[in-house]
Amino acid sequence: MYSTFADKSAIGLSMACALHCLFMPLFVAFYPSIFPPEVKSEFIHFFLLLVIVPVSLFALRQGFLKHKSRLIFLLGISGLFCLCAAYLLAHDFLGEIGETGFTLLGSVLLVFAHMKNYLVCRRLNCSDCIDLSSQSTAN
Repeated sequence: MYSTFADKSAIGLSMACALHCLFMPLFVAFYPSIFPPEVKSEFIHFFLLLVIVPVSLFALRQGFLKHKSRLIFLLGISGLFCLCAAYLLAHDFLGEIGETGFTLLGSVLLVFAHMKNYLVCRRLNCSDCIDLSSQSTAN
């Protein structure tokens, strides 16, 4: 059963990733004493990927199986690829700006893919596309 909750969760996680990428450097610059030097942002990036990848894969796969939209699926997979490449490679090869660029590109692609997945489900009014958040408020 396809759940729009997975798409909504993936959208939120991808946006959190983008906001972290945009605002964390500013926060550290203005409040450096809060963050000791030994705290590495790689842990945060790893943790975000650890959550984003399975949720996104689940939502994209389920949406693809139901709606058969290759474009949405490929956009989402491209976003995941950019996020993983940013974590694994971009900093070493493209520097911090390249890493940030790849992360933002991946986040935007993922948000767009999950929004399209969600909107296709709503447009088709699928009987097996359930929205867990609206079910909990209806009971």
